Amino acid sequence: MNPQTDEGSVSVSIGPTNSGLVSLGSPIQIVGNLKNSTAQMLSALVANVYVPDVQLESREELNEWLDEDETKSTSEAPVSSSQLGDLGTDQLRSFATSIPSSAFGQNATKPTVIPIIVRVVSENVEVAFAKTTALLIPGSTVQPISVSVVTPITSVPDNAGLLSSERLTALTAPDGELQRELQVATTHSLALGIDPMVIASIRLLGANAPPTAIAWLDALSKLPNETFALSFADADQGLALQAGAKTPIEPFGLVDQDHPIETPSAGPKADTTEGEADFSKNSGELTNWNYAFTNISWPTPGSLRTTDVKKLVSAGTTRLLLDSTQLKSEVREAANAQLDGISGARVTTTDGKLSMLLDLASRANTLAESSDYLARLTTNLALMATGTNNQVVISLNRDGAGLGSRVNEVLNSVETLPFVSTRTLAQVFASPSTTEQFVSAQLPNEVIEVAKQLLNSERQVTAFSSVVDQPELLNWPRRVEMLGLFAIGWQSTQSTWKAAVNGFLDESGAILNSVHIPEGSTITLLQEKGNMPIAVVNELDFPVTVYIQAKPDRAILDILDDRVELKIEANSQAKASVPVQSIANGTVLTVLSLRSATGIEVSDPTFVTLNVQAGWETAATIVVAIILLLMFGAGIWRTVLKRKRTSRLEANR
Repeated sequence: MNPQTDEGSVSVSIGPTNSGLVSLGSPIQIVGNLKNSTAQMLSALVANVYVPDVQLESREELNEWLDEDETKSTSEAPVSSSQLGDLGTDQLRSFATSIPSSAFGQNATKPTVIPIIVRVVSENVEVAFAKTTALLIPGSTVQPISVSVVTPITSVPDNAGLLSSERLTALTAPDGELQRELQVATTHSLALGIDPMVIASIRLLGANAPPTAIAWLDALSKLPNETFALSFADADQGLALQAGAKTPIEPFGLVDQDHPIETPSAGPKADTTEGEADFSKNSGELTNWNYAFTNISWPTPGSLRTTDVKKLVSAGTTRLLLDSTQLKSEVREAANAQLDGISGARVTTTDGKLSMLLDLASRANTLAESSDYLARLTTNLALMATGTNNQVVISLNRDGAGLGSRVNEVLNSVETLPFVSTRTLAQVFASPSTTEQFVSAQLPNEVIEVAKQLLNSERQVTAFSSVVDQPELLNWPRRVEMLGLFAIGWQSTQSTWKAAVNGFLDESGAILNSVHIPEGSTITLLQEKGNMPIAVVNELDFPVTVYIQAKPDRAILDILDDRVELKIEANSQAKASVPVQSIANGTVLTVLSLRSATGIEVSDPTFVTLNVQAGWETAATIVVAIILLLMFGAGIWRTVLKRKRTSRLEANR
């Protein structure tokens, strides 16, 4: 969409007041802004207003006309003109003008879209132009259309995949984003997609949670609004599935090592030692909520392929809040749909165009821009009301940029349109549905490649965690941190997201190298049978158990036990003794590897050189025995000679 065309370095934006509504016989009041970004003064500026003879009787015609670039001047006479004077470089000027009632709708008998063009000229040379629309409502009223608005309750998590106490303090302060989301939801009775990560972050902190966060959670629980659960951390399931995830990604469990209070298990376990995390409680204590609807998936617009929809349905999704861009038909007869060829997929459509206009109107920097987007929203709704579908669902933005500063006034304007009535999601879900063709969407390859790295890295750490005596202490937090990096809220800050991903990947690499055998010197083995000493370092904050395997490259050494268990405390080093037997003399290169109890290799192999002196001990023993035998024999011989001399002496007496 190109709502306000910038001709060179001069731009103009315009919008009608009163949400674009005008009654027969009344003028159309227009507010505008003109900005001069050139390096020269603009002289004798005039804003000429035109009402072209264009029939805009459908949403397609309306938006095609608005999006069409137009730089040529018109031969028609302007219906009004406003003198704007001179405008210096880098100056912005607001102005107001009007269209007399005689210029439009004299014979209108039904609601009619009024196309409007403003052309700004300087000394009769056009320097900028802009388009907008208004909606003429004669004596009759427009057919009513029901509008439902859904909004997320979420925030991009910290690096740990949860919200820290400091972040929660800021987010739930009177001007914090979570507090604003709550206030808007309260004021306008919106349907809420709640991120379980926010709830879990507060509950994990327990008594240490900020008082404002505790009060916020209590206020959220008392709202009468319809609610459903988002993915944990509002993770982009479409991105995960396109990156190779077999199923939607979810937490393994939740644990806060500073304040250990819980997480998932099939049943109770024995009491844990003081200081250890308690995994015996049910995870529902952290994320349980009294949702109005369950098993709803709200994917990012344009993020699903057909196979992804099927995987979501297989995983338990019973209803998709699906952006209208993923359905083939531009004109729909109902907000609900069944997808042709995809069984079990019930869909409620969120209107992509209306959602974008609502977001743009709420974020506009000037009154003119906000009035323009709001008028476009009004005329789109009016043209929908004249069709067969009198029901629409609009979603507020969740790309991490937060709610727009004008969101309350824009929602008020929509809700007070004379042909709009607000409806609940329950009423929408209960309405009839039509069969629609699904349109697969492929996300950018660059984004998918980054997501693949995240998934692969996390899978490696999950496999590696089997070396830890309590794997949950390692793999649960890592899964939660990864989910946080899949948060849809990162979409507005792609460069920051990639930096955070790189940090995660670096940390994963450090974890995978944290248990290892340090480089050693040559070991001399002097015994036929003995123990080969092996040192292992554990740089993790948790105790680990490894199994050492040794494989010599020559058959002069026999490994008597090829799976030696070694337990190593956190952040420490321990030694194992691998029993060996020498077969022959020589030097042998021995490959040492570490594996977990499940057989996962936990470090790169280490090579140790052994200097084997096979048979040295046996030869030495024989030599010593011969020497002892000779000494013993010599002693006996001396004794015999001595006795013989004694006998001869006695015989000669």
